[in-house]
Amino acid sequence: LHIPNECHDKWELLCNFLDLEYPAIPFPEINEFEITELSFNNKANFDSKELKFDNLPWIIQPNNYLSLQSDNNKPVNYNNSLILDKSTKFDFQQWKLRDDTFPSNLALFRPNNVKITENNIGLHFNYEVTPVRSYTSAALVTVEKYLYGKFKVELCPSNVSGLITGVFLHRNGPHQEIDIEFLGKDPTKMLINVFFNPGMEGSRLEYGYRGTPVVINLGFNASEDYHLYEIHWESDRIRWIVDGAVVYERIMYVPTPIPYLPMEFNINLWHSQSEKLAGKLNSRDIPTRSSIKKVEIEFQ
Repeated sequence: LHIPNECHDKWELLCNFLDLEYPAIPFPEINEFEITELSFNNKANFDSKELKFDNLPWIIQPNNYLSLQSDNNKPVNYNNSLILDKSTKFDFQQWKLRDDTFPSNLALFRPNNVKITENNIGLHFNYEVTPVRSYTSAALVTVEKYLYGKFKVELCPSNVSGLITGVFLHRNGPHQEIDIEFLGKDPTKMLINVFFNPGMEGSRLEYGYRGTPVVINLGFNASEDYHLYEIHWESDRIRWIVDGAVVYERIMYVPTPIPYLPMEFNINLWHSQSEKLAGKLNSRDIPTRSSIKKVEIEFQ
């Protein structure tokens, strides 16, 4: 089926072709992309390993020679910034301290578990029985949603097995996400991930549990010192950067589309119910914390 740009009702063509009901949401309109040869090493110079991907129609196994690429080669200028560090008081018009949880998190986020000291901002994890969880932890999230930008965190994650330190962009309706995660069971590695679901604002597409994860071998123990971790998110590519070096890069449909809707920026410490993913928590290892020296967001 070919759907021309000038077609006034693209849903009608597609639904007639597939014999499906006409949906209630608008047809997704995004910038045009063209097929091109894959002319760069998307894994940079760092050892990486692909884990099991979700099996969804918008995830394509990389073929190492074809991709989709936009014709927008102009450098992006981000002329606005948001900075958070030990000298910055929380501006509650810009940041939220979460006081909730999610199904696969065995800890409850509590604002009091975010502590500012002379040296850093600490996300503290404690044994603390609440009506919904037996542990408490901490999470920061921006009030605003951002569409593209540079997201930088100077961080020292916890090295406790069973816990995950997350630095990520996230949205629902539809679910899209760009992740950095540090697994406490092995802080010499960094897990990166992209979750993608198609649709426009309000589309209730929340499929997928694994996303498209890749493990990066850092070559150092992240829990021993602060390092600078960055997500550079553009309309046609995502770069993950550690201490100034690109450790991984993705472009359109290698293996997913690039998320194209505004997302919140999050930093958290949580207890995964999946021991296979994060390892088993030993109560003797807590309390613990992940420490943040500085957060900087550059956006248009």
